[in-house]
Amino acid sequence: MIEGRIHKLEKAAKSLRLKFRAVFVILLFLAIVNIGQLFSGQYNYIQKQLIDSTTEKSNTSDSKPKLITSGDYKTAINSFYNNTAISQIGYQLDLKANSISTKGTTNCFTPTPPPAKNGCGFEIRPYATSIPTQGVKLLNIIFKGKVDQNDKIILDIKNSETSEITSSLNTIEGRFKELSAKLPSNLKQNEQILVRLWPNSGSEITVEEIIFEYLDINKLQPIELKLTTEDVKKYLGKKMNIYLDIDKNGLFDKSVDLLWSCLEGFSGIKDISIRDNESIQLERDESCVKENVPSNWKNDSGSSALSPYHWLAVINIDEKTNKSFAFQVSKDNNTYNLNN
Repeated sequence: MIEGRIHKLEKAAKSLRLKFRAVFVILLFLAIVNIGQLFSGQYNYIQKQLIDSTTEKSNTSDSKPKLITSGDYKTAINSFYNNTAISQIGYQLDLKANSISTKGTTNCFTPTPPPAKNGCGFEIRPYATSIPTQGVKLLNIIFKGKVDQNDKIILDIKNSETSEITSSLNTIEGRFKELSAKLPSNLKQNEQILVRLWPNSGSEITVEEIIFEYLDINKLQPIELKLTTEDVKKYLGKKMNIYLDIDKNGLFDKSVDLLWSCLEGFSGIKDISIRDNESIQLERDESCVKENVPSNWKNDSGSSALSPYHWLAVINIDEKTNKSFAFQVSKDNNTYNLNN
């Protein structure tokens, strides 16, 4: 009888152990499921963060460079990542999305201009910007950024096919307010601008924007100049010339400013005489333009005369005396009052 009870107790204990084991297995399974869901959620979150971060980085570094037209006669480079207008960036330069800087290494602190092999320079391809390849007169290149008083930027013309420097362009010194240099009227397709940053010892040069100023023969527009009645009477019969205001200061300097005649395949202005009329309509002189003639010239009777830029109307009073009037042509205006 006792043996029967013991057998029943062992059987009940075994059954209870099986139930506990089943419950434990179920609880363990549920725990594993919950942990899996938790880690899955964390993994998905982390993965999303990584994807978002990668996408953001990709959008930052691989985005289309910003080549903006900042005026009627300007094109500016202010983005340097993946920009076809900027190439051959020296290994001593710190390239960022919106700037190029020297790293402060002694390679660029040289007593003479740092050689190209020192890694302190880069090249600019003007025609990889929005500047047309034909019918253009290049004027100036301007640098904006951080250039200390004793720092310098050296500019040369380089042949991209032979990798040789063909001519020296200019040296820009940081002590001047305007960091600009005059460009040759035209560059060939295989000619680039080699820029070497030459900081003073312990200094650092940062270029944030590069601006090209140029005239476009396809942007010529009709120009009407108006004199006051008093000036018409005073200068009646006198000759007027149009000059390109090279330094954009509104003051006439015959040694600086350029008489706008038909030269180098770019149209000029026909002779002007002050008549008994307050209005002067400029006429285009296209005698030197043989190729790439704009299509609208066939029907405009020579009225498209000047493109946007800074100009001077200069009246020759006598051999030594001139009277000048400054005016700036913009694409939205064809009439200019000369009353200064």
